[in-house]
Amino acid sequence: MFNQFKRLFRHSAIYAIGTVAQSAVAFLLIPLYTRYIVPANYGRLEIINTFGAILLMLVSFGFGSALMKTYFRDAHNETERKRLIGTLFMFVLPVAYAILAVLIFFSPQLSQALLGGTEWTGLFQILLITTFFSLFMNLAFALLRVQERSKKYTALFLLRFFAVLGLNFYFIIWLELDIKGILVANLITFAIVAFSLVPDVIKSASFKFSGFFLKKLWIFGLPIIPASIAMWFMDLSDRYFIEFFRSSDEVGIYSLGYKLGMLVNIAVVAPFQLAWPTLYFDVSRRGDAQQIYAKVLTYFTIASTSLALVLGVLAPEILRVLAGEAYWDAYKVVFLVAISYVFYGMHFVLAPGIHIKEKTKYYPLVVMIPAIANVILNYFIVPPYGMMGAATTTVICFAFVIILTYLFANHWYPIKYNWKRIWGVWTIAVLVFAASLFVSHDNVWISTALKLALLVGDIALLYIFGLWRMGEIRQFREMFRKTSN
Repeated sequence: MFNQFKRLFRHSAIYAIGTVAQSAVAFLLIPLYTRYIVPANYGRLEIINTFGAILLMLVSFGFGSALMKTYFRDAHNETERKRLIGTLFMFVLPVAYAILAVLIFFSPQLSQALLGGTEWTGLFQILLITTFFSLFMNLAFALLRVQERSKKYTALFLLRFFAVLGLNFYFIIWLELDIKGILVANLITFAIVAFSLVPDVIKSASFKFSGFFLKKLWIFGLPIIPASIAMWFMDLSDRYFIEFFRSSDEVGIYSLGYKLGMLVNIAVVAPFQLAWPTLYFDVSRRGDAQQIYAKVLTYFTIASTSLALVLGVLAPEILRVLAGEAYWDAYKVVFLVAISYVFYGMHFVLAPGIHIKEKTKYYPLVVMIPAIANVILNYFIVPPYGMMGAATTTVICFAFVIILTYLFANHWYPIKYNWKRIWGVWTIAVLVFAASLFVSHDNVWISTALKLALLVGDIALLYIFGLWRMGEIRQFREMFRKTSN
């Protein structure tokens, strides 16, 4: 069993290098954004990027995720896999190009509808062009994942890291382009990465269209589209409610706090999500598959909750060091957002039963029902409570996601998870976070030291109550040692 954990860890760790680099960009750019961009414009940037996120979900048709299943289950040899990949790119790219071209024509209307004026039209046009390169890049990255080429994947993430970092400083400080500079930096970076992936796609594809493989891609990808849109509502739509009911300034402050809380997603959930599907489909044929899934949920919960606690406890000090004073109130939402992404990651661990038993047609319900609840709650809670209301609805609805995922998956593929241990981890984390609210000092370094002592106390309590066990620590130490050899 432990060999499977080694395999999961090895690929997750390599993927994590790239995604941690992405989070490093976010950290390194916080002082730049919060000192050269006012909260209102930062809020507008978040609205534009949010629109881009949902658009990318739509024009990709869920085929990036569908490739993971069809590549291993429906394509049985190298010739068939090349035809599958060729079919994917031959269908998606022309259709996406046509959709984006139409939207560029209507970009003034998009600017008016989303930001209340046509003066932002150029920003939407830059975003739409970037979306095409981002689409190609994401599909090519999915190809690298199914081929388990995690080192190449990470190398390109690092290329993105340096390009985005350098171009942002140049466009914002030197050319004073404000948020336009951020969008132009993304456009140039994504174009460079996309072009660098063209040889990989050509080498891996046979450009002979296959109706059979297109049908297989649709069968798996189609349910992902409404699920992805629903996930977007829970993840990003709160910005629109804050913009409409409150102000662009509050959107900017909330977005910065959200970005800090999302480090759980970037550092733990995203690399895990990239490595996990390949492993759980492979493991599903083993006799001890259910025990492996249960252990993974426990370990994942401990790791992600620990990071969420660190971010929540230290958020005021982190923002005082990195951000301009206008953004300091962002600390209030960090812990809630971070816990939301713990739940988000857990739903991936719980989901294999839905895919193994080929019940993916029910998967959209897992996120669509909470998404509807999220919209309703935001409508009533955001007007009086602003960004705190938005963060609260986010954590409630992501909790709803893991409940539904567990109920659906365990109905067809029962697994006995150690919920008592998981609840213990959460309880201690909440108590430590609550205690940190009473720790404050005018000197940021003294305050940080006191809170670090609290975090050490969290580790001690996990050990005292048997929630983190020395046997597991020795196993992980051995895994680190063997993996590094």
